[in-house]
Amino acid sequence: MKPNKVKSLTFMGGEPVDIYDGSVDVFVTLEDDNSEYWLEVTTPQALASHMDERKQRFLEPLYPFIIVRELTPAVIKEAIETFII
Repeated sequence: MKPNKVKSLTFMGGEPVDIYDGSVDVFVTLEDDNSEYWLEVTTPQALASHMDERKQRFLEPLYPFIIVRELTPAVIKEAIETFII
């Protein structure tokens, strides 16, 4: 079975303002499957900011995120292609 590749990646709501501290919704289309998938991608700094805003030392269980160091198309694509089968 050959690995699937990302055909297109679209930021919902436009490009992120801060690529190191933020979260974005992305729509992803795979080359071998023309269906679109919605994913939420976030950075570790955004998770820390979330805790700071709520004055918490932990994160409550949330729905799954893909966590990346920076919110750029190249890094997000690399992360998605690593996890898809």
